[in-house]
Amino acid sequence: MKLYGSFTSPYVRRLRLILMDVKYDMIDAPTSSAEGRAILRKLNPTMKIPMFEDNGLVLCDSTVIAQYLHEKLARPYLSIPQLNLLKIIDGITDSYIQLFLLDKSGFDTTDDKMYFNLQHERIERSFKYLENVVADKQISTTEWNYLSISLYTSLDWVKVRKLHDFSHLEAIQSFYTAVSHRKDVKSTGIPA
Repeated sequence: MKLYGSFTSPYVRRLRLILMDVKYDMIDAPTSSAEGRAILRKLNPTMKIPMFEDNGLVLCDSTVIAQYLHEKLARPYLSIPQLNLLKIIDGITDSYIQLFLLDKSGFDTTDDKMYFNLQHERIERSFKYLENVVADKQISTTEWNYLSISLYTSLDWVKVRKLHDFSHLEAIQSFYTAVSHRKDVKSTGIPA
């Protein structure tokens, strides 16, 4: 089994946490480098990370990879309502990744432009929604599964990149603080 991606990607980190007790090869292939893109180009038409390879099967999406791994490792996966919550988490993450890349490309993502405004609105609405979800314990520190892993890795990526201050969201901040002390979370931390 091979996992391709970067050590900074929240989507790759999710899978690294799932694979903590499994033997696999981590192939450093960041999309920000020509070398990383060359590696991905050979197997993945989207050239996105994460990418996963197992016995000739190549998977190109974190949710598909996670489902595959849960089935392969005979672990319970997410229910339909949990998958829906995952897509809300992914909405925040995807919006922030787009804004981050645009900012790195020289765009002012605070400009009053429809695309930027849609991303910011999606982020704010989704954070408010997830605050209630976490407060209602639909995602909690006591059930460490792909959903809680995904929320934490996305929050940590946003925090490390200094993209959003979620400290005013009490349930989310409490969740983040509690999970950040886990040994597996620390061992997969985003490199400085």
